[in-house]
Amino acid sequence: MKMLLKHVPDGLPRNQLTMDPFTAGVGYGIEYSISSLERCRLAGLLGEESLAVPIISATSNVWAAREAWKKNDEWGPRELRGPLYESATGLVALLCGADIFYSLDVLAIELLNKIIDSTHELKEEMDKKSNYLSWITA
Repeated sequence: MKMLLKHVPDGLPRNQLTMDPFTAGVGYGIEYSISSLERCRLAGLLGEESLAVPIISATSNVWAAREAWKKNDEWGPRELRGPLYESATGLVALLCGADIFYSLDVLAIELLNKIIDSTHELKEEMDKKSNYLSWITA
């Protein structure tokens, strides 16, 4: 990814770049995606200019897994299974540092948005309470 972004034409402004290091679905190579997303994000945060761009996660890739869409009563209703696969993949990408999500299912998008909103609400609640970091001394 670093090499690809280094050789981008000079005419393209940096603020128009994003990267998609690939997102595999839950159970289908997500470990590789976690490693790639984390390494790209950390390198960008540590000053690697070519990797300091927003990361896109194509959570919709999970629909390639038959478990997300195939009818099988033992696996539960596919109307919920697919969106759960997609939102779980999105959550993993979010925790690895993804900024933008490409998703197909409305339910998966709503669920991921609720997760993101709840983390913001939790932070606000923590900030309202007494200084929870007071036990740390420098």
